[in-house]
Amino acid sequence: MRIGRLASPFVLVVLPALASAAEPPARPSGQFALEVAFSRAAEPGAYVCTAKVTDIADGRVLAQPRVTARAGEPAVTHSGFSAAGGSHDVAVTFTVRSEHEVAYQFAYSRNGKVVSAQSATVKL
Repeated sequence: MRIGRLASPFVLVVLPALASAAEPPARPSGQFALEVAFSRAAEPGAYVCTAKVTDIADGRVLAQPRVTARAGEPAVTHSGFSAAGGSHDVAVTFTVRSEHEVAYQFAYSRNGKVVSAQSATVKL
């Protein structure tokens, strides 16, 4: 039992050293796959909106937001991270336009500049 107690602090000391030696994540390629899905929320007129943003080059998932969007109120998600090449941000906005229509906008920014964007309206 005492060995377990002694080993735990040792592991905590070693792990930060290993983490600091790791390479920063690779810069996203700028080519993305975007999957979106909508389902009715318990609240009338609201939808649960999910997205999955994947870098096509290596299959890495960059963001996987899930939000509830209400009619007339845009639901905005941001997933920011640092990688080789600076700061990166994936933004997805969902807007319920009517009981049967939801719009979404996707934007990928590198160092504060939008370099990829897409938008669509989905009839439900």
